[in-house]
Amino acid sequence: MSVRFTAGSLLSVVLLACSHDSAGPTGPPPPPPPPPAPTVSTVTSTPGPGELVVQNDVLYWVDSTSSPFKTLSLAGGAPAVALFHEAPVPENELSDGTYVYWISAARLFRSTLDGATTVRLDSADGPAPPVMTMDPDYIYWLGTAPSTCSPPCSFSIRQVPKGGGTARSIATTANGVISVSALAVAGGSLFWEEDGVGPAALDGSVGSKIIKVPLAGGAATTLVNGMENGLIALPGPGFIPASWHPRGGIVADSGIIYFADADFFQSYRVMSVADTGGAINILLADTTYDANDFVRSMTSNATTLYWVDLNRVRAMAKAGGAVADLAGLRTIPPWSLTRQGSDLYWIEATCCAHRDKGTIYTVPTTGGAPVVIHDGLDSPFSIASDGAHLFWLEGGPIGAIEGFASMRESALNGTNTLSLNELAGGGPFAVSGNTLYFVNKWNIKRVSTAGGSRVPQRVANADFYITDIATDGVNIYWVEDQPYSIVRSVPVSGGAIATLGAGPGPAGRIRLDGTYVYWLAGEDEIDRVPKAGGASQRLVGPISGLITDFAIDANNIYVSEWDGAEISKAPITGGATTPVIVLGPDQTRRLATDGGKVYWIDQQSVGSATEYDPKSNAEVKCRTIQPPRLPPRPPLSGHARGDSEPEEDNDRARTSRRLRTVLRRCAVVARCPSSTRRDLGCPVH
Repeated sequence: MSVRFTAGSLLSVVLLACSHDSAGPTGPPPPPPPPPAPTVSTVTSTPGPGELVVQNDVLYWVDSTSSPFKTLSLAGGAPAVALFHEAPVPENELSDGTYVYWISAARLFRSTLDGATTVRLDSADGPAPPVMTMDPDYIYWLGTAPSTCSPPCSFSIRQVPKGGGTARSIATTANGVISVSALAVAGGSLFWEEDGVGPAALDGSVGSKIIKVPLAGGAATTLVNGMENGLIALPGPGFIPASWHPRGGIVADSGIIYFADADFFQSYRVMSVADTGGAINILLADTTYDANDFVRSMTSNATTLYWVDLNRVRAMAKAGGAVADLAGLRTIPPWSLTRQGSDLYWIEATCCAHRDKGTIYTVPTTGGAPVVIHDGLDSPFSIASDGAHLFWLEGGPIGAIEGFASMRESALNGTNTLSLNELAGGGPFAVSGNTLYFVNKWNIKRVSTAGGSRVPQRVANADFYITDIATDGVNIYWVEDQPYSIVRSVPVSGGAIATLGAGPGPAGRIRLDGTYVYWLAGEDEIDRVPKAGGASQRLVGPISGLITDFAIDANNIYVSEWDGAEISKAPITGGATTPVIVLGPDQTRRLATDGGKVYWIDQQSVGSATEYDPKSNAEVKCRTIQPPRLPPRPPLSGHARGDSEPEEDNDRARTSRRLRTVLRRCAVVARCPSSTRRDLGCPVH
């Protein structure tokens, strides 16, 4: 029997020989010589190895690198294989039909449409608003520029070749810009919309603006100034005017720019301006009496503007005129809008709380009954498209907390959905067949171990942090560490989540057999619940001194105690524990069993044992450890007799508890050799 464990930065395979120390009445022949030392072979080196699994002679483990899950054939010859690399969180996306381009923090990436290959195209000096646009040859995006503000309030607009190569800055905003809310390219020029700090200067030089710069280089021109080209009325004497509030982005045609603003109290406006600046044409002034009702996203075709606001999908001719509501009154706010051919696609979702769900709808550009493309999406917030695909982002603020953020893709009709990118890090895991299932904060994810796409796929979202996971190949089971422990399951392919049972918290390890799910509840008891759900049952505990781990076989539950310093067992149906072996206290001991022995690893040793037999004691491994001594109680330092000194009393209580542990150990090793009992500080008669 071999036991596989992690040691420092090494993964090792250890063959353990059993100890057969014996002692008896004076006079018998001396005990046989000790068995040979265990054979230890180093399998591989890796930083910070943690949990591991062996299945079909393949070793799987999680470590502290940016490629946290790895596999290695124990047959030898092949190097370790990293299943995936930790992905950054996508913040915005565009596709040209060949690649999808996306931003994360201060980096610009390009991914193939199957998600198999991602390369970094550019890196900026610091994070900036995640706006981007493109033309046939270049991607345009933002990085921070030197400024006098913290956080930065000046931004560099960067032009990056789609095929890779040297990026160049084609424009830099002035100092004092809160944000750049949109970029667009048309007619050989780049346009951007910026939010100014304000208050506005009377000459329009300070405040929100729309500016253009030739792509070939040259001076920047302000098209819309901080006083919105005269539309902002001057306040009364003694007051300074505020600037305007850009909303919904910009649409750039050759010759005309379309944009929107909001006053946050009662109305929004949709407007246009010539690409040379000048007078602004107000196409729509919508009085809403709702501070949340403003243009959220805009797009267009050759003749028509389309946008979404708080509760409508709307259209209007670029020349102005009547506004059409294309999809009726929406009860969930629309957020992001894209167009392909004669169809519009948009996201509707609430924001930003646990289990927020969203939907992608489509409707013809002429209007009609909305059709659901995707439902039940996890906090979606951005959508883009090319001639054949939809792309959308999930996660947002709540995803950052709960451990999910993804860029996903499907055909325009919603078929062939896959994740191109999924936020994923190392955590507890289980393996079944050619799939590794793992925990990422509040989420269960899976990744293939057999080649092909190794982008992690989200299987289920929990309600809180998950502490452990197991699978029987049909369902995935996990335990959540809420104020109480709660056990849930989901099919391995995803679907409806079933709540199976609950117990005290915090939650710990989880184990399976053919009928039940077992878990460590409250750090001091072992509970179980049927896999099909039902009444939870306490099998072991509460155990004073806490439990670090447990293992099960067909007949027994084996428990490792922290303070009790022993490995004990109880019937698989529950009941009192009996000792198997007593070891050192205060060890985070992990257990495994093969139905014949129980194996352990802790900070000091790796070993195996069977049930303690006081007659033969053949499998007891006698260990040397110095017994603690009670420190002398210091004087009361002026306290009246009977007054408590909590820190000293607690220290004496802890030491007394350890002393009781040593005495229990002395009872167990009573048949060990005299030298071992003496080394342990136990009486020798």
